[in-house]
Formats: sequence, C-alpha cells, structure tokens
Amino acid sequence: MVSTVVGRFKRRAPKTARSRRALRKMESKVFENPKTCLFLKGQNTSNVVNTAMKDLKQILKPRVKSLSKRNAFYPFDKGQEHLEFLGHKNDCSLFIFGSDSKKRRDNLVLGRQYDFQVLDMLEVGVIAQDRLMSVKEAVAEGNED
Repeated sequence: MVSTVVGRFKRRAPKTARSRRALRKMESKVFENPKTCLFLKGQNTSNVVNTAMKDLKQILKPRVKSLSKRNAFYPFDKGQEHLEFLGHKNDCSLFIFGSDSKKRRDNLVLGRQYDFQVLDMLEVGVIAQDRLMSVKEAVAEGNED
C-alpha cells in the first residue's frame, strides 16, 4: 500500500475503481477546472452578513458550495488548518467565511488556497448593503421610463 502526500494530507493508494476515478479527477490537468468557492458561517452571523453572503452566492452561482453547519473557529486564529481541511474535502480553492462578534461586527473573510494550503486572506467589514434583487428591480424600473 503506497501513500502519497497532498498538501499536509496523506492519501493511501486506491483500492477500488471508484476511488481511482476520484483520484484521477484530482490530478493536475492541461486545462484546470474552474475554481469553486466554499461559503462558511462562523459561530455567530448577523442578518447583514447572511444577506451579503446570499448576494455573493448569486453572483458566483454555478461554482458555489455552501456549508450550513456553524464553525467554532476564526480563520486568523488557528483556523487555517480547518479551512485547508474543508477546502480539500470539498475541492474548493476559494472560501468566504462570515462572522459577527462584539469586536468585529459584520465581518467577511475572503481567501484563496493553492494545493490545499491557504495563500492569503482578506478581512472585510460590511458597513451598508443593498440587496441584489432590489438593485435589479431599480435597474428594471429605470429601463421602463
């Protein structure tokens, strides 16, 4: 049984045809698959963060994976290992982590990974927002006049 290492994760040699196909899908290719984005929620999220994340999902729609379970970690404080694991498990190279706390209100952490290791993260505070649907309706009304 031969094991290989991808990022920090060890992978055993495949035993079944199904697992061989799954590994073949993960191999490097001449033309890579488009990047998918993983949406995560922190321990607490406000309504502003939830609506901002919904709008971002609408923009990135076909290439989005959203996890509904709350996560009890923060990306900048020992949370990188969790993000790398979830990125590897869901095969996503981008992530958006939404959270809300007393010190950091309405926060979104945007990040990207390469070879299932976090490259960089950007913390963004949501101050004010309009729903994407309300903007579309305003544009539609403007075109009717």
